[in-house]
Amino acid sequence: MSSRSRIGALALCLLFSMGVHAGSLSEKELEKQLASLGDGFIIERLEAPTIKNPHDWINRRAGKYVYRFVEGSDDGDEIHTEEHIPDPANPESAWTRHVGDDLVETYTTTDERDVLIVEEVDHKYGFRIAIEPGVHVPTGIEPGETWEVNTDLTVYDIGDGSLVHRGTLEALHTYEGAFRVRSPAGEFDTILIREDFKMHVGPLNAEDDRLLFFARGVGLVAEVEGIRASAILIIRIKEHSAKVLIEYPEAIEPGKAAL
Repeated sequence: MSSRSRIGALALCLLFSMGVHAGSLSEKELEKQLASLGDGFIIERLEAPTIKNPHDWINRRAGKYVYRFVEGSDDGDEIHTEEHIPDPANPESAWTRHVGDDLVETYTTTDERDVLIVEEVDHKYGFRIAIEPGVHVPTGIEPGETWEVNTDLTVYDIGDGSLVHRGTLEALHTYEGAFRVRSPAGEFDTILIREDFKMHVGPLNAEDDRLLFFARGVGLVAEVEGIRASAILIIRIKEHSAKVLIEYPEAIEPGKAAL
């Protein structure tokens, strides 16, 4: 998961890009959107599997994940680092994602192995955002399939716990297929998910569009995003961006995980 504040592999920090739309992208449109990752990133298209267990595809291994921006930046930084920490009480089903010293996101998985993000805390700006129900990737998704999530957002002041705003998030996801890709961290067999969001929180109405490559047992390998916001309520417009994985913790040998 580039900007300081977002729904991890499933972003919450949103600004205008291409808007919400259903259906898979054409090959021409997909090629255009992925151009910022470079000519050598896509090695070949693969036969896309059913996503039987989303839990296996999300960055959830304890440790640091390091990305390099090949286009754009994160507040001027070319390198983006995040750390994932399992919940000591429920290490197999809950964990947090830490970006720098300020942002913490909380993830959980269900008995069915769906993955959800349920809370985000931004210490820099003093907000805690409760997400109910959590934005999720369900089990059993087939190539070309689209699924929609509608959730409520409640924003609190982390100083005194007072209510700041209420809002809604509409998220539309499309499973675009599977690809063998190459990043500085190695070669990976990945699935490609497109995410389109519409968010309304207090005075903010925002949209975002992203393409995300996930490898089983590794997590997010690359991301392409249009205009970005670095926080839910503190909006700072960013340029189009693309990032690739350069380092990840104790993972399997690159490219060896079967789709």
